[in-house]
Amino acid sequence: MNGQGIPNVGPAMKGNATLAMDDPQTLIKAVLNGIPTQIFKNGERMYAMPPFAHRMSDAGIAELVTWIRAEWGGQAVPVSAGQVSAQETAVK
Repeated sequence: MNGQGIPNVGPAMKGNATLAMDDPQTLIKAVLNGIPTQIFKNGERMYAMPPFAHRMSDAGIAELVTWIRAEWGGQAVPVSAGQVSAQETAVK
């Protein structure tokens, strides 16, 4: 709720460099393709995030990424469905 994340579950959104990037493609790719489980040297882990490419429309993903970037990344420029579609095409 406050963007701090949950240890061993999910990364913090507040202060997350990916959300503050001028180009939203990294975040778009993460939402489309998911993120695998990551295990760190100290034995902690961040569990996988599922992909949403087949669950949400390009417009829905664009709205979500726009909101996340505005809320936690300080980026007010809207993301378009075309930007999402371009990332899907680049992966195929």
